[in-house]
Amino acid sequence: MDFKVNFKSNENRPTMLIVICILSWIHIGFNLVISLYQLISGPLSSSQIQDSQVNLKGAIVEMRNNGFHTFADTFQKVSDMTPVLNDQHYTAMSLTLLGLVVGLVGVSFMFLGRKLGFHLYIIYSIFSIGQIYLFFSAAEIPSMITWFGIGIAAVFILLYSRSLKWMR
Repeated sequence: MDFKVNFKSNENRPTMLIVICILSWIHIGFNLVISLYQLISGPLSSSQIQDSQVNLKGAIVEMRNNGFHTFADTFQKVSDMTPVLNDQHYTAMSLTLLGLVVGLVGVSFMFLGRKLGFHLYIIYSIFSIGQIYLFFSAAEIPSMITWFGIGIAAVFILLYSRSLKWMR
């Protein structure tokens, strides 16, 4: 069986698409390596969680003393979320890896000139922001983190959409 990858020529590929694909591959690849390592390493021990929370508590107190109450609240919520996510370690890491693979495929398809990649990238973006809501209610999740994720995803989706004319 003959398998051919049918993609558009490099000559016609928009430069902006090349740049944002490279940035996306670096981001997704880095997160993929970290997530695979975390999946293989398994959940944290109770002493590791306790050490982490002690360190976070110190940082939270320091932030509050310096008037950074919003950041302190964010770190407090992250501290509260850590044991729950640790209990669901394998489920959370598996979902994260699934999302990252969808993102990687989406970016690769866009690089090859396929519009399907744009739709996969949107699914990846929504999933990567929203998967935490499978484990926590909205009140338990730091809104700053959610809004930051939405902002970054929106910028990249907008930049990718500028190359849709080139894709088939």
